[in-house]
Amino acid sequence: MIDERKRVRDEKRKIRVAFKWYYVWRNECAEKIADAAYKVSAPPDTLRPGKSTSRSLRAFDYQILNVLSSDIYMWCKVVQDTIEYYQVRHADEFVNLIDYKYFKGMLDWEIMGKLSMSRTTVYSTEDRIISKAREFAIKYHLLEP
Repeated sequence: MIDERKRVRDEKRKIRVAFKWYYVWRNECAEKIADAAYKVSAPPDTLRPGKSTSRSLRAFDYQILNVLSSDIYMWCKVVQDTIEYYQVRHADEFVNLIDYKYFKGMLDWEIMGKLSMSRTTVYSTEDRIISKAREFAIKYHLLEP
C-alpha cells in the first residue's frame, strides 16, 4: 500500500516536471537536430578530410535517432499529446490550466481567479490532466502500466 502511494507520487512528480520543463527540453531537442543538420550541410572545406558524404549522412541519422529516442523528447511528446487531446475536444479550461500553471508558473489562487474556478475544481482538473498525461507516458514506455 505504501509502495503504491510512493509510486503514484513519483509518477505525478515526473509528469509535472515534464510539463514545467517542456519548452526547455523542446528547444534542446530542436538545437541538437539543427546542429546535426548543419554538420551535414556544412561547406565541404569545413568537413574533416576523408569524411565522405554518405558517412556524414549516416552520422546524421544516428544523431537524429538519438534525439528522437531520448527520454526528454518522449516526455515532450507526452506534453504535446496531452495538450492536443484537450484542444481537439475544445476543453479550453484544461489547456488554459496547463498554460497558466506549468508554462507561466502562476499560483493556484491566481489560476482560480483567471479561470473562475474553485480550488477543488483546479485540483481535480489538474489531476485529470496528469491522469491523461500518464496514459500517454505509458504509451511511450516512460512509465509502467
